[in-house]
Amino acid sequence: MLTRQSAWLGQREVRGDGSGAVPPEPAAITTRRTERPPMDPAQFQPSRLLLVGWIAGCGLVAVAVGKAVAGLCAVLAYPPNTGFTVAFAVAWSVSSLVAVAYLLSLRYTLDKHHVTRIAGVLWRCRRSLPLDKITNIAVRQGPLERVLRIGQVWIYTPSSGSDTPEERWIGMRNPAAVRDAILLRVEARQPASAEDVLQERQEIVALLADIRNRLARVERHLVPPDHE
Repeated sequence: MLTRQSAWLGQREVRGDGSGAVPPEPAAITTRRTERPPMDPAQFQPSRLLLVGWIAGCGLVAVAVGKAVAGLCAVLAYPPNTGFTVAFAVAWSVSSLVAVAYLLSLRYTLDKHHVTRIAGVLWRCRRSLPLDKITNIAVRQGPLERVLRIGQVWIYTPSSGSDTPEERWIGMRNPAAVRDAILLRVEARQPASAEDVLQERQEIVALLADIRNRLARVERHLVPPDHE
């Protein structure tokens, strides 16, 4: 009895061609989508060349302040030239220091969920924008920015519309590469397309059908022994 049971347990599936080879295991499911490598958070800083434009703008503001002070000095019978020089020097120095401090505090961070801007001298501000909300990203360069080879990255969302960006990254070296990096993260957050989902379902159904057919053949050929 034990011998017959052992022989029954040791039987193999017999193919239609009479061979006793055991069929190979079902192949693993292969999907059309490729797994993306994990992405570490990336940080960006504005180029120091941005200070050239900012300090030039501070100089224009300082000239306007100096002229206003010079006019006031003329009314009060004070030397207008002295008033202009002092006001210009103070206004340009203070505004330039504020511009430098603000630029050094400016940070941009890109992770797998958000784009974040951190800035502030006296008051620190941290603003995050979910990647799921981003609809478009554009690169903008003015004449001075083209000369300095820097640019701006404008990030749009449905609430911002097509004219005003929701977020603006300024002073970016190689802004096109920054835009591509953000787009890569945005695409990684998007759900699978309908074609990918349908392809996966078809492959799963085919695998289950193959397993069912193999089990049916095994059940037909492995007949339990007669009881004595």
